Amino acid sequence: MRPGLLFAGTDDGNVWLTRNDGATWDNISTHFPGVPPKTYVVRIEPSHFDTATFYVAFENHRVNDFAPYLYVTTDFGKTFRSIVNDLPKGGPDFLHVIREDPVNRDLLYAGTDVGAFISRDRGQSWQKFMTGLPTVPVHDLKIQPRDHELIAATHGRGIWIADVSALEQLKDSIFAKGTYLFAPKTAYAFGGAPGADISSGQSTFKGQSAPFGADIMYRLTSGSPKDTVKLVITNVKGDTLKTLMGKGGAGVHHATWDLKAKPPTPTPLTPAGRRDSLITARKLEHVFDSLETAGVASKAVLATVREHYENGTIGELFQRAQSGGGGGGRFAERPGESPLPKHDRRGATDSTKKKAGAAAAGAESGTEGEEGAVSQEVLSQVSGAVRASKALPGGGFGGGRNTGLVESGDYLVTMTVAGATQRQVLRVEKAAGTGSSSASDDDDDDPFDP
Repeated sequence: MRPGLLFAGTDDGNVWLTRNDGATWDNISTHFPGVPPKTYVVRIEPSHFDTATFYVAFENHRVNDFAPYLYVTTDFGKTFRSIVNDLPKGGPDFLHVIREDPVNRDLLYAGTDVGAFISRDRGQSWQKFMTGLPTVPVHDLKIQPRDHELIAATHGRGIWIADVSALEQLKDSIFAKGTYLFAPKTAYAFGGAPGADISSGQSTFKGQSAPFGADIMYRLTSGSPKDTVKLVITNVKGDTLKTLMGKGGAGVHHATWDLKAKPPTPTPLTPAGRRDSLITARKLEHVFDSLETAGVASKAVLATVREHYENGTIGELFQRAQSGGGGGGRFAERPGESPLPKHDRRGATDSTKKKAGAAAAGAESGTEGEEGAVSQEVLSQVSGAVRASKALPGGGFGGGRNTGLVESGDYLVTMTVAGATQRQVLRVEKAAGTGSSSASDDDDDDPFDP
């Protein structure tokens, strides 16, 4: 945190400090009242806000001493005071790690041999922070400063991640208000991963991803509504894009906006529009009959694709086929993350796949006739046929242009509880190549056309 300032802790209970890059060291091991001699120094945590402040955690379980030892100094180690206070004692409660939050200096995190704990007042009081986390040793903690997430490395149960952005904002002034709409984190619209399992030996490693979209967090007190809370998303023009019904009752709650706006009210068709609609329906019927006759895919698969064309949601089906179902948007892959081409994995070439006809249509996943069985190859051939027939502008997205994600920009979140209204600005960042944007009718939106 400061050039020249280094700390060292050893497994025989010594704590050292240097202010000149190690030219000289000060042994401050005798400044910790109540710590038995030769107690392991398991963690030294320098403060992010004050270089005179740092935290030291000890553990002594190797000699059947399972008590937690946790200290803080505010004068470069001249004096230390214990901040164990109401951390659990009497069981295997020895410490592994102490961390200070990089945003809120009053917020501390501790990992013990039986779980995780937090303090909102720099160690004066502690509370368990384990909703959904098993009783498990927490060996290390890391705070991701960009995403405001606490990452716990545990013994035997892998990696756990918790969103702590609300805790970082929950200072005494906000805590006293009771009901509060927290400032939301920037929401990133990104493509979903291909979804292939990563296997090692007999095990397959999987994790539950956070819901796609913008995470909106709010706090309610005991006097707040117990059923639901209305959250309204508007754009810079004041247009309402989405109304969310969040959970009521005391506590901190989450609501997720999928970054989509409610579909616009359709305008009645003019006589010319009704005529064009009938012509389009006839063209589509002819196209899909021809595709079925040519053996491009089974009747069930083609019926699924045609239904999406008619409902104006074909863009979403394209995105699902490309992304493997993740995030509701087109997968914008990063270098080195692409899976092997399908023909390489199955030992078939592009030419043999084309000859396979209907069998290739259902080879992706699931039972033939389900949306998961509609492969990119089938969608590409259908798109080309529709384009050639001029049944729809651009060869495929039609009414689906307006079903995509909102654009990058600022949006307003409004919450009204007990007659009081609170607002926060939500920033949305859309990755290039993600989702279907609201394009004009002249745009060519075929995702398979380079």
